[in-house]
Amino acid sequence: MTHAVTGSCQMRRDSSPPETPMTVKTTDACAVAKEMLADLYFLIEALDRRVPRLEQQGEAQIAHDAAELRERAVSLIRQIEGTTPKE
Repeated sequence: MTHAVTGSCQMRRDSSPPETPMTVKTTDACAVAKEMLADLYFLIEALDRRVPRLEQQGEAQIAHDAAELRERAVSLIRQIEGTTPKE
């Protein structure tokens, strides 16, 4: 399953003099955010596919940790999508 990243980034011109150190441009930051979102969605999909085998020792803790990781991923997605500029 593929998820579309909501929002888009617009390119901003850097008006600083050429001799100043390079900074991260908006398009670069947007690309990083989109890649991170894709990775987070991939992680959630993988966690959702996993079937806990509660009869195995330690599996209850693994299932609990996976649920917490999923919650953290969803929270990060909300934060990133909330800060991604819209068109």
